[in-house]
Amino acid sequence: MKKLIAFFTVVVIFVCFGAFALSQNRKTDTNVSESSHTETDNNDEMKRNDEETLLEIGRNDRKAYDLSSDRSLDSIYMKGENIVIYTNEVETIKNRHQLLGEERDGEELAVDFLLRREAIYLSAVSQGFNVSDDEVKKILELEREHYESRISVNPDDFFTYLEGIGITIDQYFEWQFEIKRQELIRAEYINHEQAAFMKTNGFESWTEDNEESWQNHLQRIIDDVLEKDRVVKVS
Repeated sequence: MKKLIAFFTVVVIFVCFGAFALSQNRKTDTNVSESSHTETDNNDEMKRNDEETLLEIGRNDRKAYDLSSDRSLDSIYMKGENIVIYTNEVETIKNRHQLLGEERDGEELAVDFLLRREAIYLSAVSQGFNVSDDEVKKILELEREHYESRISVNPDDFFTYLEGIGITIDQYFEWQFEIKRQELIRAEYINHEQAAFMKTNGFESWTEDNEESWQNHLQRIIDDVLEKDRVVKVS
C-alpha cells in the first residue's frame, strides 16, 4: 500500500486535477535466503493487492473521464467568479484517498487540493502565462514513448490503471492534453514566483526555513485569489 501511495503522490492523474505521470520505482529483492519462498508468497500477495487497488482507482476515475467532454452533466460543488469546482472532482479524489488508506478526511483533502490547483492556475493565466500546443504535444509524446518502450520505471502500474478505467492509451493521452497544458502553465508560474521570492529575500539556496517561508508566501497568494474570486460552496 505504501508503494501505491507513493505512486499516486508522484502521479499527476486524471482529468480534473492533473496529468498522469508514473515515476515510483518498484524495488525487487535479489537476495536469496532460507525464507525466500515465504517472501515470494508475501510479495505475490502484495502485488495482487496493489494491482486490485490500481484497478479500483481506475474504475473510480472512469466517471471523471466520461464527464471530461461535457461538464454540464456534472453538478457544481463550489463556485467563484472564475473558479468552478465540480462535485465529481471532489468525489473522485475523496474515493481515491480512501482506496489508498488515507485516514484524514478525504473530502477536506480533495477540496483543499482543488482550490489550491485552481487558484494557482487562475493567478498564472491572469498574469499571461501560457504554453503552446506544440509544447504540450512534445511532453505527452515523450511520456507515451516512455510507457510504450518500457523505459518508464513503472509501466505495469500505468497499464493496470488504464485497464481499470477501461480506455486505450490513445484515449488516455487525448484526455490528458488539456490537463497537461494547465499543469505546465502552473509549473511555469510557480518557477517564476519562486525565483522572484528568492531574489526579493536575498536567498541564494533553499533551506528548510526558506521552504517554509516560500510555502507561507504561496499560501497567501492562493488565499488572496480565492478571496477576490469569491469562491463559495454551492452544494
